Amino acid sequence: MEAYIFILGRSPALSIEELLVVLKPLGHIVEISTDFLVFQGAIDPGALLSRLGGTIKIARVEHTCDHWKEISFDLCLKSIRSELREQQTKFNFGISVYGADEAYAHLNALGLQLKKHLRHIGYKARLVTGRDRQLSSVIVRTNNLLKREIVVVQGKRCYLGITQAVQDFDSYSRRDYGRPARNAQRGMLPPKLAQIMLNLASVRTEGKLLDPFCGGGTIVQEALLLGVHSVYGSDNDPAAITEAEHNISWLREHFGVRQPQLLRASVADIRHAFPDLRFDAIVTEPYLGPARLLMKRRLMRSDFDDALREVRSLYRDLFKVAGDSTGPTARMVVVFPVYNLFNREYPIGSLEEFENFGWRLVRPSVQQFVPSLAFSPRGLLYYSRPDQIVRREITVWRKK
Repeated sequence: MEAYIFILGRSPALSIEELLVVLKPLGHIVEISTDFLVFQGAIDPGALLSRLGGTIKIARVEHTCDHWKEISFDLCLKSIRSELREQQTKFNFGISVYGADEAYAHLNALGLQLKKHLRHIGYKARLVTGRDRQLSSVIVRTNNLLKREIVVVQGKRCYLGITQAVQDFDSYSRRDYGRPARNAQRGMLPPKLAQIMLNLASVRTEGKLLDPFCGGGTIVQEALLLGVHSVYGSDNDPAAITEAEHNISWLREHFGVRQPQLLRASVADIRHAFPDLRFDAIVTEPYLGPARLLMKRRLMRSDFDDALREVRSLYRDLFKVAGDSTGPTARMVVVFPVYNLFNREYPIGSLEEFENFGWRLVRPSVQQFVPSLAFSPRGLLYYSRPDQIVRREITVWRKK
């Protein structure tokens, strides 16, 4: 059975957690590191990567050894030989190293030796390099390096692979910046994060999915692209529903997806808005706080306390309503804000408070494998930058 290297994105804990959920029925995990995951199983790398928000590259393992020093010129040549047979003269190739910065000089020297050999036997060979020790998905795609990039990762063992698929940066850009309606004041959930959240919820194509704070429709959009048949979105803001409708119309025109159902409704009115439905999953990023809280550092403490009470009340309403609106095996993935203000971090409410509404928190499995990664103050998954005032804490819940 084939083995594959999954190169993780900039939030490795989230990337690993997503892979632990998605890959579980497909095979078994061989090794997990802060930069990569090695998996053995039968997969279609391109099709699988298009469904993953947290993985940037998949390479098929060609050779395994104990240490990168064992990687030789002959192994590198053997790994690209099948691609060489398909080319007459011009041949671009590249090398990326993960988990062992000190290996780059050795492998780059092998790359130069390989280029010299290929030119000697008649190829117009070019070793593609970047500013870093790893070639980005942009470099791989624009230089035609699929199946021509040698990927070496060092963990407990060393794996040499050949890249089979990289993230489609153009598609993500279109789905984020190319949509007709974007609203920075409301907050913009990245499509990659929406994908990760949907995978963490184990959303099935035949299931019913609800985003009760749909905003401009990013989660609805990504659920439709994953092939979910029954997708519903609601929001209390009529402007948000109008934006979502424009975005979904654009999506249907460019990607040919199904039509979701979008309604204006507050979270408290969900049962009335969808009276005959029991959802299999709720995936949502609720209101994270007023714009002045999201955009400014200098706030009066009283303003912050008022905003904290408002947001906490909204989350309580969500958990109350979610219990009555979902089936017995439902899962829920919810973004919680963590406010980085006044020299400390402030989460919303206590987790036990929300469990009282019939939900059980699912702790991240990734902590068992790589406890050194960054987690939220409550030991949960994070999606954030160091300078952000409001950080996203990703929580996963299942029905009690």
